[in-house]
Amino acid sequence: MSENASPTPENSASAAPSEPKPSFGERLSGAFLALVRFVVRLLVILAILGALGAAVYFGVPYLYRRYVQPLEALQAQVATLQQQSATRAEEVNNRLLALQGDLAHLNDQQQALAERVAQQQSSLDALQARLETLEKQRAALADQLDSLAKRLDAADASAAHAQATAAALQTAWQQEEATIQAMQMQVVVLQALESLTRARVLIGQHNNGLAAAEVARAQAAVAWLQQQPNAQNEALQQAADHLTLAAQALPASPDLALQDIEATWQWLNGLLPHATPTPTATPATAPPTPTPTPTPQP
Repeated sequence: MSENASPTPENSASAAPSEPKPSFGERLSGAFLALVRFVVRLLVILAILGALGAAVYFGVPYLYRRYVQPLEALQAQVATLQQQSATRAEEVNNRLLALQGDLAHLNDQQQALAERVAQQQSSLDALQARLETLEKQRAALADQLDSLAKRLDAADASAAHAQATAAALQTAWQQEEATIQAMQMQVVVLQALESLTRARVLIGQHNNGLAAAEVARAQAAVAWLQQQPNAQNEALQQAADHLTLAAQALPASPDLALQDIEATWQWLNGLLPHATPTPTATPATAPPTPTPTPTPQP
């Protein structure tokens, strides 16, 4: 029994070699080193966290100012430019439609003037034919007067009657001649107005060279009117002055030329028995320039 019993602590201690126990200073030194390592690790972690926080605190606003704000500003500018482009496109379309309407109105007025000139020309042709008839009648009456003059000694009463008839025919001839003169002047005035209308259309089409040629035709017509015996000198002088200014303004200043053409239109229009409506003074932007119709010179 005594051989198989477990050894007692005293026996174990005496059997195993004894380990030296750390002293209190060693344990305190170990604890202090552990505390220092812990504090150092804590400071390193705090430094890393502080660096990350500073990077986030200063880096995010910098990235926002550097990249996000310019991108937002660029997007706002693009949106503004798109809106302005759409608005301007709509305004240009509206103005183009308005100018096309004005051009159509001017073309209608030009066609009406052309028809009126054709009517006046027909009337002038009829009066010219009547004038030729009267001229033939006057020649025949002159022959009769010569014959009557030879028979004057034998027929004083017949000669007196023939002289009275001749005087009446002469008066009728003078009246017809005055009427023809007035009609011819009206035709020339209408030709000048037609030239002014073409000049306005050509300026609206930015064809200032041809517009200057039309102004020159109108000047020639006004100059011919000023030479007539029954001419209204004040109105024609005003028209001639404005046409001179319009010719000087072309092609450099079409807007000033349009103002003088408008004033000339008013003065010439007042010379007609029935006033012709004044065309709208809106320049038009139109398709390709048509070839102008030559205006017959007086």
